[in-house]
Amino acid sequence: MNKIILLSLVAIIGLGLGQSVLADSSVLSVLPATLNSAVGTTFNASVQLNPANNKVCVVKGTLSFTNLICQSISVASGLAVQTAPTCASPNFILGIPKCTTAVQNIISTSVKGTGAGQANLSVTGVKVIGVGVNVASAAQGGTYSITSVPAPVVTPKVTPKVTVTPQPVPVTQPAQLSQQTVQPVVTPVSQPTTTSNRNIAANGGPAGFAAIASPYFWPLVIILIILGLGYGVYYILRKKPKK
Repeated sequence: MNKIILLSLVAIIGLGLGQSVLADSSVLSVLPATLNSAVGTTFNASVQLNPANNKVCVVKGTLSFTNLICQSISVASGLAVQTAPTCASPNFILGIPKCTTAVQNIISTSVKGTGAGQANLSVTGVKVIGVGVNVASAAQGGTYSITSVPAPVVTPKVTPKVTVTPQPVPVTQPAQLSQQTVQPVVTPVSQPTTTSNRNIAANGGPAGFAAIASPYFWPLVIILIILGLGYGVYYILRKKPKK
């Protein structure tokens, strides 16, 4: 149906070929007109039709990309598409049902810069057709500043320093000896008086005798003292003259 309408418009144009309209020129503008973007960053742009008080029925042209990569192209809804533009073949012929005198966007595109510098998106080979006549037209492209992407700053990977704290080595303490000194219990053993013991006493004198008879030393001394005192008393009594 759209193609029938478009062909009808072309037939009407043929009847009035060579005639011109005494009006302002219609304009196909690329928006935004200027923009700053980085290399590889995608942004959107559109083609806008301004009839400038002319009644426009058909728009024809070709999109041109300079220092830009086309990502996608789409046509505004409600238009009769005879030739749809694509990134591989950006030519277009678009019909406007019932024609129009209103400003409207007719094409949207997505692009990105390929290198640092100036980039352009323009419309070439523009032809605007009204009701049976050609409409004077002009085109205004978009000029964009593409900047290079700064090189990423590589932060050296810092290996965290691991501090090893030496663990104290457990020292095995020797078993502590009991503070209490165990005193050996010595049980005196009575030794019989032998010839050898007497010889030791005789040869060793008092020290030898004391070493042999140490358990009985003081008792013997006491006995000897008692015997000596008794003998002394007896001797004195014996020597005393009788009356």
